[in-house]
Amino acid sequence: MASGNSTSSFPNTVFINDSSPPATITFDNQQLKSKLKFAILDDIDRKKGCEVKEAADEIKNFRPMSIIDDPSLREICTHFYNLGAKNANRNMDIETLFQSRQTISRSIIDQAHHYRVELTELIKESIQNKSLTISPDMWSDRYRQISYLDIKRRDESIWN
Repeated sequence: MASGNSTSSFPNTVFINDSSPPATITFDNQQLKSKLKFAILDDIDRKKGCEVKEAADEIKNFRPMSIIDDPSLREICTHFYNLGAKNANRNMDIETLFQSRQTISRSIIDQAHHYRVELTELIKESIQNKSLTISPDMWSDRYRQISYLDIKRRDESIWN
């Protein structure tokens, strides 16, 4: 409603009196839960993106297991060990530090088995409750020509 005020110091001033209540948005619990889920998922995706980038940077430095048998690697390691031994007065056979690629491969296989068992224990309850969703996520980096495979796990019991 508009009305003129003749007692004002500004004679042409118009004051508006709006008595309608302010517009408020009401959310029910389901809408709030949904919005919160999306905010959390966006945050998780953002963090995952950073983790993937860091992991990709580490992956580019991987070498095959056969590098252990490379005499040049042993020569470089021996050189640096001798530099350290000269300054620290320690003597050791450098060959005892190197394991064969088969030994390293066995160690990796044992660790992979160990982590599979740990992961199984971690998600066993979700599997029994049938509240676990697993999906593959594959992508490739066109610049480096590297393909990646990731497994996304979602525990529905957390969100419900």
